[in-house]
Amino acid sequence: AGLAHAYVFDAVDVSSKARGMGGAWVAAADDASAIFYNPAALPVSGQANLTASYLRPNSQNFESLAFLAAAKPMWNQTFAMSYRKFSVEYGGEDLLDESTLSLAHAIMLLSDIHSSLAFGYCVNLYSLQFGRTENFDLGSQTTAGLDLGFMATLRDRTRIGFLMKNINEPSVGKVT
Repeated sequence: AGLAHAYVFDAVDVSSKARGMGGAWVAAADDASAIFYNPAALPVSGQANLTASYLRPNSQNFESLAFLAAAKPMWNQTFAMSYRKFSVEYGGEDLLDESTLSLAHAIMLLSDIHSSLAFGYCVNLYSLQFGRTENFDLGSQTTAGLDLGFMATLRDRTRIGFLMKNINEPSVGKVT
């Protein structure tokens, strides 16, 4: 899997397993972190689960990323929610806060003894807040994005995942 273009909120992987797999987590996700990588993969584990991570991206002590996600299967469907926060702090001042609240739903469209096909969607509420300087309040902005995903499992061993991220092309601020 590869990125079609650069984007701010999703630039850092929230799962150490996903970072180690170099983008293949779109088809390999097997826990609640699937809400971030491919919501159609949420039913893979078949049980309620919780995942959390905290890291310092790029080994910088002024950046931090925290992630918490929970998924629960009910009525042949899986529901999930997550919260992700990326912060940049320097000299005791908050320079940047990026927060994402996500709600997802996945359903198994087809499942037989050897194969399955699942569909999932995720609504993301993005919030960007810049720190205040002596003379300027750089402000904050909120927007929403929609992700759609599909996951096919063939012969209980081969998975194919497909994700369309932010299909509504949300933007924060003015494009100049």
